[in-house]
Order: sequence, then C-alpha cells, then structure tokens
Amino acid sequence: MAIESAQKALDDARIKMKARDETLRAMATAEADQRVQALQTVLDALLASMKPRGFDRKKFQARIALAGRDTPDSGPAAVRHAIYLAEARKVLGIDPNAPA
Repeated sequence: MAIESAQKALDDARIKMKARDETLRAMATAEADQRVQALQTVLDALLASMKPRGFDRKKFQARIALAGRDTPDSGPAAVRHAIYLAEARKVLGIDPNAPA
C-alpha cells in the first residue's frame, strides 16, 4: 500500500514538473519572439531615418520613443524596452553598457 501511494505521488510530481516545463518553455518562446520584434522595430526605425545624404538622428529617436510608449510595461512584451534602449544606443554611437 505504501509503495502504491509513493508511486502515485511520484507520478503526480512528474505530471506537475512536465506542465511546469511546458509553461516555462512557452514563456521563453514568447520572450524570444518579443526580442525579435523589438530588433525589427529598431531596424525599421533606422531604415526610415536614412536620408540620401545621411542619418536623421532626431527621426530615429522619435520613432524609438514612440515604440517605447506603445509597448506594455508588463508581460512578455515588456522585454522590448531593454532591447530598444540597448540597440538604439548602439545605432546612436553611445556605449550600450553605460548608465542611462
């Protein structure tokens, strides 16, 4: 009897671990998708800011600021803020590791 209940508890724990692993995998996938979308937004802003003779910094900064305002502050999409900051600083020639 004790062996059967221990086996049942072990099976239940395995089921819970599998469900947790699937949830974590789904969350990681959602975050990765958001990172890709953020990089695409930065690239789109860069391309839209190019002029025949150079780069319009103000236009780029405005587009990134708008994207930041349109991005939620919580949930998987919130990771985009960090990407916008780091990648925009690279484009603008600012050390991405320097304090903001």
